[in-house]
Amino acid sequence: MKENLILAPEMLQSSIDIFGLRVDEPVTTLTDLMVSAVCLYAFFQLKRYKIDHRVYILFRGYFLCMAISTFIGGIVGHGFLYALAPQWKFLGWGLSMVAINLMERVMIAYSRSFMPPKVTSFFSIFNIIELIVFAILAFTTLQFRYVEIHTAYGLTVFVFGFSLYHYFWKKNRTRMISYLMWSVGFAACASVFFLTKTGVSVWFNHVDISHIFLCLSAYMFFLASKRMMRQMEPYENS
Repeated sequence: MKENLILAPEMLQSSIDIFGLRVDEPVTTLTDLMVSAVCLYAFFQLKRYKIDHRVYILFRGYFLCMAISTFIGGIVGHGFLYALAPQWKFLGWGLSMVAINLMERVMIAYSRSFMPPKVTSFFSIFNIIELIVFAILAFTTLQFRYVEIHTAYGLTVFVFGFSLYHYFWKKNRTRMISYLMWSVGFAACASVFFLTKTGVSVWFNHVDISHIFLCLSAYMFFLASKRMMRQMEPYENS
């Protein structure tokens, strides 16, 4: 039996053979790889913008880390866990936490010209401390819950919180801000299905549904990133 199973044994998806290769939890593996594909697509699409700004680097770093993290999650955490050491999952955990940390820094960097310097400096330092604390908790206890808490905190406080600041206080009601808020909303939906274990069937369970919502969340982040890059291009070319 697998370690730390999300589903009871009788609810697990049956393994399938592809050209003689056994794949466990095939739909869950596939939907995890779908999230990875969306993030990888976003990473390469953003390459077309020639912007010398930290936000550009941070956004691409987010998509690359999340692409690798979800790829490892699909391959190691689901499809081929029987053949690989469980410790490989820790690499995916770490990259996931770094990805969220980079997205937090995107919001800090973008908001730097809208907030007092002391405020952005505080968040910049707290951003690093927060990552270190949650990483230590996750890897010393070997519990995924701390990765989940870190993700929820980063998306809620930094992405959604900063978006609300721009929307209400700075009257920045652009599509970019809307995309950011929609992204957090889809991520929240993913958490609801995952935590309540609400699924359609064993072949489309709560994990699969949460992955679909994470695909939508990643795509909304991609649309927001494109809007942000276009917003910055005039300043870079002036």
